Amino acid sequence: MGHTSPRVSEDRATEQRGRRLLNAIERLVCEPDEIIEAVEILKYNDEPGAAPSENAFLRGVAADIISTYSTRSAIGGGLTAAPAVVPGVGTLVATVGGSMVDMAWMLRQEVEMALCLTYLYGFDITDERERWLAYGLASISTYDARDGRNYFADLAEAQIEAMVKYTPRQLSKLVATQLGKLALARAPGGFFRAVPLVGVVVSASGNKVLTSAVGWRCQAALARRRQADRLHDAAIVDATVR
Repeated sequence: MGHTSPRVSEDRATEQRGRRLLNAIERLVCEPDEIIEAVEILKYNDEPGAAPSENAFLRGVAADIISTYSTRSAIGGGLTAAPAVVPGVGTLVATVGGSMVDMAWMLRQEVEMALCLTYLYGFDITDERERWLAYGLASISTYDARDGRNYFADLAEAQIEAMVKYTPRQLSKLVATQLGKLALARAPGGFFRAVPLVGVVVSASGNKVLTSAVGWRCQAALARRRQADRLHDAAIVDATVR
């Protein structure tokens, strides 16, 4: 009778941990129609005709989106660290429960931000595959931003195209695995949260910086994908004309 290797068991445990976190986030994320409406309002307020180019306009709206969600992430980080000002029970909640609540809140903001950016750059977030791609963008960017790496900058175009062609099931598994890794990485990080007032500042500022970094990683990946799609479409049209 075969035995499951320790590596396989560890991978399964990571995915299961991430799946629980993913289920919590999915319940919090706004519906696509609400996200689309919010982005359309931002696009209207930014006055498309005032920008020197379409790319500049999109980047300007993206900056507004990233600023909005990084601020929300910061507020959540500060609030979940606030129990640390109460001795005893408050410290326990902040270091154990608060850390996971903070992570779920931050990731909710980052997923919604990725969905906003995905729609902004012309992709249909009512489509299941596009929604999962947005989740993938958020989870992978968050994992890599923690270490100062840029996953997408290091990927060849062929690899990016491969990810775009993943099935929703494959993307769901990828997201769950990344979230499981994030949960493991976050587990030891509760020390500063337990320090009254300092924990509030550290959590809020940390969330702000991380969510901003994630936002710009997503923006860069989506801008490249949009450009690649346009070049591909132009090549098809050109070949048809000839």
